[in-house]
Amino acid sequence: VTFGNTALSAAQAASTTPVTLFTAAGAPLVVDGYVTNFAQTVAAGPVYTNIAGTDSTQPSDSTITGGAGNDVIVLSTDKDATGVLFASNETVKYDAGAFGADTVVNFVAGVAAGTDKFNFAGLGGNLGAVPANFQSLSADKSIVTAVLVTGAGVGANDTAAKVAAMFTDSATAITHVYVAYDTSATTTNNIATVYSVTDAAGVGAGSVVATLVGTIDLAATPWANLTAANFV
Repeated sequence: VTFGNTALSAAQAASTTPVTLFTAAGAPLVVDGYVTNFAQTVAAGPVYTNIAGTDSTQPSDSTITGGAGNDVIVLSTDKDATGVLFASNETVKYDAGAFGADTVVNFVAGVAAGTDKFNFAGLGGNLGAVPANFQSLSADKSIVTAVLVTGAGVGANDTAAKVAAMFTDSATAITHVYVAYDTSATTTNNIATVYSVTDAAGVGAGSVVATLVGTIDLAATPWANLTAANFV
């Protein structure tokens, strides 16, 4: 057995006996020469100890682009010894088109240190230097987040057609992104359905079209906590 480019030890090279990994007899042969890479001790038994990870103590400002399939995107954690967040500001970017059912872990909402962002420009939403366009149903490239409402009543937004009907029809061609997050007991505000909304030039029936492009599960972060600061 060899790991990476490290040569076999003399004991390993000389062994002609088949080795069963991680038995009391076999484990020393397997890890001979590599024990400095193990925090656990190989001993008769054998006995291993699980190692718990810790938060990074360095900031990381990365951009992660989701793919067309179902992705699990894990953002970095960065805390000092007292548990205070540092300044990692990571961006999860989506290009045009459907992206499936994604999960994003460690997303920091709000305006605190370490705030993370979504870049929905490829889907039609881009606040840019106009954070006031957050939650606008008429401004070009606005991004709207709202509680999921099912049924046929006022404010229902559980289908693409209902989402499209919420936007003000513009005489000029504009786009939006609409995010409807579920507040049911089974999701605790962390799963949202994302729609890309296009408004063709001219005013008339069918001018505004919403397309469901995917869902995003924010794990332990409620969508209700996101503000304009969490979007590019």
